[in-house]
Amino acid sequence: MKFLDWNKKEHILQEGREVLWRPAAWAVIEDNDKVLMTRTRSHGKWELPGGGVEVIEEMSVGLIREVKEEVGVVIEKTDINPIPAYFTEQFFYTLDTDEYFHSLVFAFQVKCDSTLPIEIFDTGEVAEARWIEKSELKNLDIHHITKDIFKHIYG
Repeated sequence: MKFLDWNKKEHILQEGREVLWRPAAWAVIEDNDKVLMTRTRSHGKWELPGGGVEVIEEMSVGLIREVKEEVGVVIEKTDINPIPAYFTEQFFYTLDTDEYFHSLVFAFQVKCDSTLPIEIFDTGEVAEARWIEKSELKNLDIHHITKDIFKHIYG
């Protein structure tokens, strides 16, 4: 089986290696023409806030937790569109931890005030976070899954 890393390079699952199950929720946090983005320390690419959801955790609860952990922004369940804007199944390999994952990726649109302060709490994962004009997204080195999400939502 083939797994992609963050550079879209293929990795073959090595015999005897474990595949970890990982449901994930990503937040497309919007305010007018701005989107809240994070630049990840491990690969330097820009992506949406979010990440792994615990198996016994509701998607919205995991999304709220991940956003607060990564950028310090508190979103309410009522701010989240309960219908995912994007969904995909992904098999990925992480270079930094040498792990293989089978993931179901959900992206939810979230309304939020862009004047709220951003504070990076997960400094081991997030190098930078900021509001970015949608027109400027094309100028960033964006993770391929986030690119797919934007293409699906914005065209």
